[in-house]
Amino acid sequence: MYEYEGLSDIFFIMLYGGATMMAVLAGLYLWLRSGNALNSETESPKGLRRWAAAFLASIAASHVWWALLGTIWLTDDRLIRNIVAITLDRVTFVPLMMCVLLRMLQDRHRPLWPIAVAMVPFFVVAVVAIVIHYDYFEWFVEGYSLQLSLIFIIYYVHALRKYGRWLHDNFADLEHKELWQSLLLLACILLIYVVYTTNEGALAVEYLAQVLTLVIIAFVVWRVETLQILLPEELEGTEETVETEETEESRLSPAPNTTTPQNRISFSLLKKWKSRCMPSTACSIRCACNWISNASRASSSARSTPSSTTCSLAVSNRC
Repeated sequence: MYEYEGLSDIFFIMLYGGATMMAVLAGLYLWLRSGNALNSETESPKGLRRWAAAFLASIAASHVWWALLGTIWLTDDRLIRNIVAITLDRVTFVPLMMCVLLRMLQDRHRPLWPIAVAMVPFFVVAVVAIVIHYDYFEWFVEGYSLQLSLIFIIYYVHALRKYGRWLHDNFADLEHKELWQSLLLLACILLIYVVYTTNEGALAVEYLAQVLTLVIIAFVVWRVETLQILLPEELEGTEETVETEETEESRLSPAPNTTTPQNRISFSLLKKWKSRCMPSTACSIRCACNWISNASRASSSARSTPSSTTCSLAVSNRC
């Protein structure tokens, strides 16, 4: 915004300061508050809240150093202040943006160290450009940023497809909502990135950039607040909990009553016929065992009572 019309527009300065303050407040809210104010029934991932808070802090910091470097520090050397401000944006705002987008995909924890490695060329080239006053630093930034953006978009689309299949297998009702919201955030951030990198100082473009900044801040807060934890570990815990509850219910449930009318008849006959076998203790025990066996089979057969009586008479005669 150096030497741009926005520096002399009081309304733009107010909008610029408002976007900075909103980013600060939103970042502090996500960092310090563990619960959700927008949806108290939803528990969002704590790691995502911290990454989003850091991302919002980088937005506020970017507004601060662009304003200070353009009006207070390095006011006589436009090349150096551009190199410093652009490099700070590339090593803070851009990687944190990528980390937030990847942390929104909960099917697995993807490594973030490649993002840090990709930022190293920005820092190295910036140091060299400051030392030798390299006039084509912005060309390098634009070319490298374009390549990095294309690589990340391709990787993110591939990750979204895998995430969609995971949601389809486990949370089919959330599939479309998760995917389009993540893509929308990506599109908004890329749009504001294009606005900033192609800004030639037009006042309308500067206003648009700040409005998009406010939209992104609001969207990030809302997205983090409404994103339910869907980690695979919690799925396994849920399955174990269901199995434990089922086991507990089966243990506490009363045993089924197997004493049917046929069984009661058989056991009454057992008592009667057992009294006739009392002279022989061994025969009495054998009769009792046979009667119990016949009684258990009688509960599953319509002809159990006659059969039980016939068998009992035969055993009694043998006794």
